[in-house]
Amino acid sequence: MVFNQKLLKEWLDNGVPINGLDCAGQVFSQWDFSGIVFDQVDFSGAKFLDVRFEQSVFNECNFNGAEFIGCHAEQALFNHCEMTQLSIDDCFLYETKWQASSLTQGQIKQSYLKEAAFLNSSLEKVTLSNLDLSETLFANTVFASTRFIRCQLYKSIFYDLDCRGLHLEDCLLKHIVWSKSNLKGLNFEAMDLSLCVFTECDLSLSSFKHSNLSQASFKGANLEKANFDGVKAPFAVFVEAYGNELSAQFAEFRQAVFVEADFEQAKFNHSDLAMTVWHKANAFECDFTACNLDHTDFSFSNLTKSKFEQAAFFQTRFHRALTDQADLKTQAGALEKDDALYEAELWSEQYRQLPQYSRHTTAFKRSES
Repeated sequence: MVFNQKLLKEWLDNGVPINGLDCAGQVFSQWDFSGIVFDQVDFSGAKFLDVRFEQSVFNECNFNGAEFIGCHAEQALFNHCEMTQLSIDDCFLYETKWQASSLTQGQIKQSYLKEAAFLNSSLEKVTLSNLDLSETLFANTVFASTRFIRCQLYKSIFYDLDCRGLHLEDCLLKHIVWSKSNLKGLNFEAMDLSLCVFTECDLSLSSFKHSNLSQASFKGANLEKANFDGVKAPFAVFVEAYGNELSAQFAEFRQAVFVEADFEQAKFNHSDLAMTVWHKANAFECDFTACNLDHTDFSFSNLTKSKFEQAAFFQTRFHRALTDQADLKTQAGALEKDDALYEAELWSEQYRQLPQYSRHTTAFKRSES
């Protein structure tokens, strides 16, 4: 349909859905598109200056080469749109949704996208700079040569993504959830990643050197050959993590949890591991040389061939830990057996051996009486 400015304004004023209109190359200054549904409209090369798009819906529209400056698009939906070389500057895009849309070779800068959502979309060769993306959701979205520069990503969620083509520069990354994503080989060095969640992520070969990982969670993550040298990770969680040949030297892990972790041949030498918990962990051939192991609990763990030279022990528990070092559990400050836990185990074993029917039978007889 050929563009007619007067007719288009009349349709917009009356809330009429726009279908198949050719708006290529047009300039819209201070127009109000709010609440309008646009289907298969060609906006390629169009320029939008201080235009309002609140709660507008764009289905299968073409925005290739389009430019948005100073626009307001709260709760707008871009569904199956083409957006190659799109440029967005100084726009308010709160709670916008980008569904199955392709944003390639473009840029978004100096804009507010808090609580936005990018779903099943592509962000290839896109630069996002000086954006507020806090609490934004990225799910099933493609990152390839995608750059985040000085962005606020607080409490954002990256779910089930391949992030190997993601580049982060001077971004605020606290409290982010990275779940089931491929972050292999990424550089997180010297970043504040406190309270971040990396559940079931592939972080093999990634580097976190000198980063703040306070209260971060790596539950079920792959940390093979990752570098954690010099990190600050008090209260961090490594439950069921896999970290063979991990390097975590001269680091702080006070009160971190390594329950059922698999860290064969990992290097923790000269690190602070005070009050950490290693129940049922596999620490085969790990290096704990010169570590602070004050109140560390290695109960039920595998410490075969691990090194503890010059390590500091105080109330360090080795209850039923597997080790090939005959004198490890008898060193000053080491506890070979946790008496309270041993008593609890004996009681539990005796309780399991009781006839199971006796309790139910007794309860039944009492109810009859």
